[in-house]
Amino acid sequence: MAGVGEDVGNESFLLDYSVVMIGRPQDTEAAPYYFTYINQVSGDDIEAVLAHQLDEFVTLFFGITEERSLHRYAPDKWSIREVLNHVSDTERALAFIIAGHLTHHARILRERY
Repeated sequence: MAGVGEDVGNESFLLDYSVVMIGRPQDTEAAPYYFTYINQVSGDDIEAVLAHQLDEFVTLFFGITEERSLHRYAPDKWSIREVLNHVSDTERALAFIIAGHLTHHARILRERY
C-alpha cells in the first residue's frame, strides 16, 4: 500500500495536510469524558498550542537530572522516567495509527478520483 506522497504507478499522489483546519472537536466527535481534557486547551489553533507545549516540555524535562528522573512519589507509583516513556510510546503508537488512516484515505481518494 502506498503512503501519502509516494509514487502510485505513473502518478505521484500527495495530499497537503498543512492547509487542513481540524478545529475544536464537536460534542458528537468524542465521548463526554474526553472533554474534561479537551476543554482545558484554550483557543482553536491546535498547532500553536502544541508548539507552545513543546517549548514548555523541553524547558521542564530537560531540567530533570538522571537521579531525579527515577523519583517516585510513592513506592508503587511510576517514576518520572516511566511516565515519560509511557507518553512517548503512546505518541509513537498514535502516529502509526494516524499515518495508517492517512494512507487509507489517500488510497480511497485515488480510487474515487
